[in-house]
Amino acid sequence: MTIRNIVDTFRYPLDDSDGAAYKKLASRCRQQLEQHGCCLLPDFLMPDALENAKREAIALVKGGFQMNHNFAYDDVNDETLSRNLDSLPKGHPRRFKSLTKIRFIARDLISSVNPIRRVHDWPNICSFLQDVLQIPAIYPNECPLSSCVFTVAERSELQDWHFDGNDFIVTLMLENSKEGGHFEFVRGLREADKRDDFESISQVINGNYPAVSRPVIKPGTLTVFRGKYNFHRASAVEGDGRRIMAILSYETNPGKTGTDEYLKLFYDRTLSEVIA
Repeated sequence: MTIRNIVDTFRYPLDDSDGAAYKKLASRCRQQLEQHGCCLLPDFLMPDALENAKREAIALVKGGFQMNHNFAYDDVNDETLSRNLDSLPKGHPRRFKSLTKIRFIARDLISSVNPIRRVHDWPNICSFLQDVLQIPAIYPNECPLSSCVFTVAERSELQDWHFDGNDFIVTLMLENSKEGGHFEFVRGLREADKRDDFESISQVINGNYPAVSRPVIKPGTLTVFRGKYNFHRASAVEGDGRRIMAILSYETNPGKTGTDEYLKLFYDRTLSEVIA
């Protein structure tokens, strides 16, 4: 399966970075990020590629790792994942227990010909992200576990309110739940080198913040999102549906992998166990 059988390159000409259509696309995506906080590319995956990727994800569900862990909302900014926040006042938002209860399917379980791995490793994706995010250099994460993964959420499972450790994240929706499982985010609650807006974060956590964005993300959509500075969550799946996504990780420095502590928590394995 060639990349043109995987990605709708007629609609999204990432393979022609010198062309007028590509430049128009990159400009439109930059505007989306600036104006709305995330960039959505509907029908990025071709129908057969979407179906193939989803079929393998479903087949791998039982072999994935079921996480059920409470974080502080910004734990991912600390690679040791081990800070003690008990000294903060009771009710402080950083003491909020952000539950991640979803199944993670690591890259090494996914076949090398899966469309998701092919997209992640496609050099044109990095060039496109550089142009959209206006970052000088972007490289694919090289971790054999976490660089390119499936996540599966079923009834009552979610990833609650948090900020990401990385500046941006790239996802592909493979199946959206019929009820619940919404991607929601709030902009403007964190700025570089400034204290978080704790009052507004508390309102979001308690469900009374007035301006929560909830974009409609259909299967086959590629999303680029600045998760480090936008407070966000995937709400609990309701009913009998499930939410299946692919997460594609990229870095601003080459050769990056996850720490053993991080990988053990998310995949129940370490880098040394995989390489051995």
